[in-house]
Amino acid sequence: MTMTDKVVTPPKRLTAQAVSGLLSKHPNSPVYLQITVKKNPGKGKPLEGNKRVSSPVLISLPHRAREKKLNDMTICLIVKDPQQKFQKVLEDDKNSPTHDLFTEIVSISKLRSRVAASKPSSNSKKAQISIEKFDLIVAQANIIHLLPDTIPASLYKTGKTVPVPIQITAKDPKLPKGSQEVIDPRLVLYQMKKLVNKSTVLVIPKQGSTCFSVLVGISDPDTMSKLIDNINTAIDGIVGNVDAVGGWSNVVSIHIKTADSISLPVVDL
Repeated sequence: MTMTDKVVTPPKRLTAQAVSGLLSKHPNSPVYLQITVKKNPGKGKPLEGNKRVSSPVLISLPHRAREKKLNDMTICLIVKDPQQKFQKVLEDDKNSPTHDLFTEIVSISKLRSRVAASKPSSNSKKAQISIEKFDLIVAQANIIHLLPDTIPASLYKTGKTVPVPIQITAKDPKLPKGSQEVIDPRLVLYQMKKLVNKSTVLVIPKQGSTCFSVLVGISDPDTMSKLIDNINTAIDGIVGNVDAVGGWSNVVSIHIKTADSISLPVVDL
């Protein structure tokens, strides 16, 4: 098979067999899709010198991937300074659509101070506790590039709670042209619902890394067909994202696994 043929004709899927293997030994556990590539395309946004950011990419799925519903999740929102103006509109206003949605709203400067204060050494686990305790972390889109230098690197290695960028402000049609955008709770809620209900996050590794990890669902025997749908949709979306993976010609292997299981192949490469 030539390289061109491999791109045009994707390999055989083994999704059903792999899911059956997980369900038999690891029921009701989060299932992750792992894709290993030959070479990382290195499309992360540059920071300083050769350092690059792991840029999350949203992959839309046909079914919910997360076990918890939006209102049952602990969610951290990271925003620009000053924190108070976002807190006032999104949380303190009891009539706001996002009232009681976020467990915590924290500014980038306060987050830096908190991590620094709880980080006596570079290997300290204390620095991870305050940020990794959340089910989901979202951040204002225009500060997402600042986070890899601020929060624990383990978030980007596992992909389980990697910060997801969302838009918080929008133009107000009632204001004159050229006016500053305003904080829009309805826009925020819309994105949060989409993120939790039918989307998952693909983490683009930093340059040099060749493994991608993404949550695709729960190993529940009653929803096996939905998990299979999610896995196949995620594979198509990720491999088709040239910036993230580089197409089938760059793929080495694709597996699914839980936190405690072995990796099971889902394509015959």
